[in-house]
Amino acid sequence: MSSIKVAVRCRPWTKDDKLGVHMIQNGEEEGEINLLNSDYSTKRFAFSYSWWTAFNWKHHAKSDLNICEDMPITNQTDVFKALGPKIKAELYDGNAIVLFAYGLSGSGKTFTVFGMDAVDNPVSWFHQPTPHDMWGLFPALAYELFQDKQVSACVR
Repeated sequence: MSSIKVAVRCRPWTKDDKLGVHMIQNGEEEGEINLLNSDYSTKRFAFSYSWWTAFNWKHHAKSDLNICEDMPITNQTDVFKALGPKIKAELYDGNAIVLFAYGLSGSGKTFTVFGMDAVDNPVSWFHQPTPHDMWGLFPALAYELFQDKQVSACVR
């Protein structure tokens, strides 16, 4: 049985501000977040995954530009590559999977889990018959599971 994994994903900026975090992925399932420009007594927090998604930082960052430059941008495909195969393996091993997305409204929970989901957006996951780079974790995982099922049915 697996243990609990915690992933933190920082969404793109919505306004000009100072950088508040330095997000580091030290290795597989070894992420950390270091608080910057904060008076909080604890400055470092460890997580399984620490993902920087603020692709628009050049337009909004008002401090620590060198740190922004050093943090790799994590996209939907990266999230799936990190979690999808592990979740799929757990499912095939018969284990229950719980994905708990927590955050403020508009913080990217639905985007991470499902991807684009607006009915009028042509790249929304339910408009695509095959994987798209904006698909979230669940549609990409479901696609792979159904592909596996089709392959196993053809082998019989």
